Amino acid sequence: MFLSRIAITHQRKPNPYQWHQKLWTLFDAPNDSRAFLFHLEQTSTKQSQLLLLSSQEAICQVPQIRVLQQKEVDYHLKSGQKLAFRLRANPIKTIKDERKRTNQKNEIKSCRVPLVREDEQIAWLTRKLGPAAKLQECFIQEKENLYFRKKNRAGKIAQVTFEGTLEIIDPDEFTQLILRGIGPAKAFGCGLLLIRRI
Repeated sequence: MFLSRIAITHQRKPNPYQWHQKLWTLFDAPNDSRAFLFHLEQTSTKQSQLLLLSSQEAICQVPQIRVLQQKEVDYHLKSGQKLAFRLRANPIKTIKDERKRTNQKNEIKSCRVPLVREDEQIAWLTRKLGPAAKLQECFIQEKENLYFRKKNRAGKIAQVTFEGTLEIIDPDEFTQLILRGIGPAKAFGCGLLLIRRI
């Protein structure tokens, strides 16, 4: 895996979905093999900076994107090891909406709704870590709604930034969790678990 710091220049502050589309151009591979997660660090009307975790080395192919730093990462993790972490995520739950039914079978449709209470959000993260790791401390550092347009449809993602410490239970499962990402909205910069040793 490769961890890169990327700068994207733009004419105006982009629609968040466009970050993901632009990052695709860093990889010379078919769409289904462009495995990456990203974390938006800062953005302005002229430039965005992101951290990118990818299964392939990022190669600049368009002038609007620069790879500022890049290193190969190999997670050497141990059971019982304690780590500091930061995660921007989209904690949600799925509910059945009785007002929305499919036309053919009259089945009740499901929809996703954001979790808004902090205790629900931390419980969501605890479930997502599952058998891989155990939360030691967890704080909600930031809540922000992200508005976007995709195929002429407007949408909103309720982002939450978690910070704290955790203890690894299963190193292999935890490594896979980092590579897969946590929760939905990965195309909008959610899901990348950033860690450091303490």
